[in-house]
Amino acid sequence: MVSKLELFSDLSEKPNYKLPNSPLYVRKEKLCEFEKYTAANHWHPDLEFILVLEGP
Repeated sequence: MVSKLELFSDLSEKPNYKLPNSPLYVRKEKLCEFEKYTAANHWHPDLEFILVLEGP
């Protein structure tokens, strides 16, 4: 399975907020599920936190 970020034409990411009154978007992904182990370059006005759970 290859994961992809949903991006607009200006390369901003389209967040899929789950609660309409709370701009919180949480997801768990494995970098190995992205093509060449990389996510697309993107931007957004929100903060993004990445937690590395394991590695070499």
